[in-house]
Amino acid sequence: MTVKKAAIKSSESQGASIKESGVYVGKLDMVTLETYESGSQAVRFEFKTPDERKAFFNVFVTDKSGNETFGAGMVQSLAHLFGLKEFDYVKKMVDVYDYTSKLNIVKELNVFDCFLNKMVGIIVQKELSIYKGELKDKLNLLGFYDASTMLTANEMIQGKVEPKTVKQKIAWLEQNPVKDKRGATPAPPAPPAPPAARGASQQAYQADDLDDDIPF
Repeated sequence: MTVKKAAIKSSESQGASIKESGVYVGKLDMVTLETYESGSQAVRFEFKTPDERKAFFNVFVTDKSGNETFGAGMVQSLAHLFGLKEFDYVKKMVDVYDYTSKLNIVKELNVFDCFLNKMVGIIVQKELSIYKGELKDKLNLLGFYDASTMLTANEMIQGKVEPKTVKQKIAWLEQNPVKDKRGATPAPPAPPAPPAARGASQQAYQADDLDDDIPF
């Protein structure tokens, strides 16, 4: 399936995972702030399309020293798309699946309720790598966009009416449907970080319009 078809066609199967590069529209079932032993933080997104296809993304927002990373701007762009000038998480007990015990358990999580169950578009690229001799694949989240207008947060901030960024990214993904790291030396993990200062006003970020590998 080409990127363009993946972007336009929903899915052939119910309850499957999103596997290919492209743009997709759906809702965020769960958004949580995860803190790692190193002290770095990431926002975990659980995304689901109307036909029940799912994808999971960890976007690092601070490094171990507490400095904001590239991902913080991406989270702030999502807040702008939803019309949120401020956002924060709440601690709550959530029924989650535990992969160790293979059972559902109740666990306290830091949940961004303000992001849940709203329609949003995502732009993703498939990545291939080798880990311990085994082929691994995952989807990298490149950005969010408004589900109805296809405008990114930066375009909305600039008062644009034509969604050029998403169209450019679709065209770029047509030429670069896979990020192949199978022959590359593994890079050190990117430092994580929490979304903009909790409760702080959001500023105009361009993170939703750019990606390290996208030359525009």
